[in-house]
Amino acid sequence: MAINLPNGLLQLLGIDPSTIEISLSEAGNSFNGSNANEHVHGNGGGDSINAGGGSDIVEGGTGGDSLNGQDGNDYIEGGVAGDAMNGGSGSDTLGYSQSGSSVRVTLNDAGGGTTSGSGSGPGNHAQGDSISGFENVVGSNFGDTLTGNIHRNVLAGLAGADKLYGMAGDDILVGGIGADVLDGGSGIDTADYSTSAAPVHLVLGGVSTGGDAQGDTLISIEKLVGTAGADVFDGSSSITGFSANGGGGADTMIGGHGNDTLSLGGAAAVAAFAALQEEGGGEVRGEDGNDNLTGSAGDDTIYDGAGDDMASGGEGKDTFIVGSGQNSLNGGNGDDSFSLQADSIPASSDGSITFDGGEGPQDSMDLRNLSSGAEVTLQDPSASLAALEDSPYLMDMNFGGETSSYFRASIETDTLTEFDDGFFGNSRDNTVFGEGGNDLIDGGGGNDTLIGGNGNDLLYAGFGAGGNETLYGGFGADRFVFASVEELSSAFTFIQDFFRGEDDVINLSLIDANTTTEEDAFVWVGSVENLTGAAGELAFISNSLEGYNTIVGEVNGEQGNDIAFLVNNTDGDPTADFFVL
Repeated sequence: MAINLPNGLLQLLGIDPSTIEISLSEAGNSFNGSNANEHVHGNGGGDSINAGGGSDIVEGGTGGDSLNGQDGNDYIEGGVAGDAMNGGSGSDTLGYSQSGSSVRVTLNDAGGGTTSGSGSGPGNHAQGDSISGFENVVGSNFGDTLTGNIHRNVLAGLAGADKLYGMAGDDILVGGIGADVLDGGSGIDTADYSTSAAPVHLVLGGVSTGGDAQGDTLISIEKLVGTAGADVFDGSSSITGFSANGGGGADTMIGGHGNDTLSLGGAAAVAAFAALQEEGGGEVRGEDGNDNLTGSAGDDTIYDGAGDDMASGGEGKDTFIVGSGQNSLNGGNGDDSFSLQADSIPASSDGSITFDGGEGPQDSMDLRNLSSGAEVTLQDPSASLAALEDSPYLMDMNFGGETSSYFRASIETDTLTEFDDGFFGNSRDNTVFGEGGNDLIDGGGGNDTLIGGNGNDLLYAGFGAGGNETLYGGFGADRFVFASVEELSSAFTFIQDFFRGEDDVINLSLIDANTTTEEDAFVWVGSVENLTGAAGELAFISNSLEGYNTIVGEVNGEQGNDIAFLVNNTDGDPTADFFVL
């Protein structure tokens, strides 16, 4: 007899597969093991084997054996004759992997129980066995019935159409190949498919397919563990909540109506089982309930659904489809995107959504699907918000003038709604798409790109510290507003689509044009040749850069251009009516 279980299953059972091989003679032997991890082969005869310490594998052979695991997590398998087997201390496993027909094992609460051969084939190994001190059971390659006790049990069916009953305790059920019934009973129970060679499609409350899950029925299961492949986890019928760990591969997860925890990558649910790393990217759907959703190392799509959810994208370029509820969303590393939907707005006046783009340099937010306008403010760290002062950036949003909330945010690209929106940037390099509506967009500091879209938009380029601004008004009568000499003296600002025929206008009225006095307006003098060097003069340089005119101005009378910015020359040379001074 030769036990040949997959290393993954041995690890799940807490058994170290690295052992010292020891084979006894055919005659009856008495053997006392050491504290090392040993694999003892009893072979023939009625052997007496005491495994000692360590994580041991003990095979009894063909005789009526006395097999004792003693200390450590041991795996003990008798043979064709009636054997007396005691697991001893530790988390011990009773095995029938070499049985010639199906077995029936029921553990009692003390770790003993009953065994029998429920099959008609020859060489059944469970007949006449006496067992004690076991927590886990591995069946045969036939249709077994394995029943746990009030403690935490691992029940593994191997091949065949098995019935696994966890009963009480937080159990782990491994069906193996064949159409199995996995019934966790009470407790927080796990259906583990990490040893399946092919991907699985798991359905709570239905029949599963693929790999070792083909034909399986999952009953009273609260946790799912997938394979290294592209698995599907469907918990849509669950009303009590469940958790799922995808293992590896590009998985798809669908939550139910309870509070779910869904993770595409990372460690398996059992600490003894080695973590499988996910690289392919996948899809997670939270549905109803307060869910905890975790992405993988790949490019994931995460639908958080209804409820107050926590979602983390992990590595990769992740896409978040934001549902309703007070959600906390963290993009992790990579260039992540957040898309709000019509029902994403918190219903209560104190509701909030938390966005943290993470470490990616080009994270984005899309508000186009909202059913009303939004006001978005990206802020730098503020000590006044003690609960959030560990966040790199903050965002304040107001929906429809009713809901005002604070958001952690590290967002660089924002797409607003078709309604009238407001956007106020921070010191990062923001890109903002106003879409429809009459929008107010202020990039703040940094090198910003502001695109008004349709509607009569206000684009503020001068309220932040110096930065290179690029401004597109889009269709409609747009206002390009400058409020800071510093903004126009320390960086380059481009107005890319100024059309006076659409009533576009450049507003410089917020700038004091003469710093030697107070509150003076600029005076338009036309071509740069008309400048006298006096403070307050404003002029243009024609076609200074192909396709652009440069607007220059003097505010202190010290013979130099204190402000300068570029305007597209589609309408030809600028005139005084281009400006509000």
